[in-house]
Amino acid sequence: MRINYNLWETNLRSFNEEIDGELIINKHPSMGYYGDYLSAEIVVKHFKVGTQLQIIQSATRYNDEVSIALLSFEYSYSNKHNLFLSVNLRDFFDKLFLGKRILSGNTIFDKKYMINSSNKSLALNLFCDTKVQEMVANNPCLVFNISTADNMTKVMMKYTEKDKLYSEEELRKLYDDFGYVLSSIKKTIELAEKA
Repeated sequence: MRINYNLWETNLRSFNEEIDGELIINKHPSMGYYGDYLSAEIVVKHFKVGTQLQIIQSATRYNDEVSIALLSFEYSYSNKHNLFLSVNLRDFFDKLFLGKRILSGNTIFDKKYMINSSNKSLALNLFCDTKVQEMVANNPCLVFNISTADNMTKVMMKYTEKDKLYSEEELRKLYDDFGYVLSSIKKTIELAEKA
């Protein structure tokens, strides 16, 4: 389903103004398609946890319409520790071969989702929290990932539902949810460094 381009852009601009970010819409080569590939990036400086947060939405523009691909919230920070964390739906093989996974203590959540991490205390701190469990459970198209490369750790929540035009209220809720997750991560890391 395609959405009116002006509606999409106006929606992002309104949300950008609400959170005092900087919106940039980049046009990329189309690689043979008849549409233009776009990425709308909102950079939020002075985010409550650190210095910068990126909100990225990808779309393909066809004249006056866009087809939206995904929405992601990303935050990177300097970190000397190799950190990895992911949560995803358990599939047939996950259930068949009980590998190294972390259990949240919520049997309903643990039956449905697989948590893997290089930092068990961080994973438990995040996923023992019912608010974080609800964020994951209420967004079936959510990809949650934390990874480290070259001393930079990236926290990412990516929403992969195609052609979803998020309202300003929905964007605000996702933004606040991401801030909540980042605050939890920060608290856990600070506690670990003091120990």
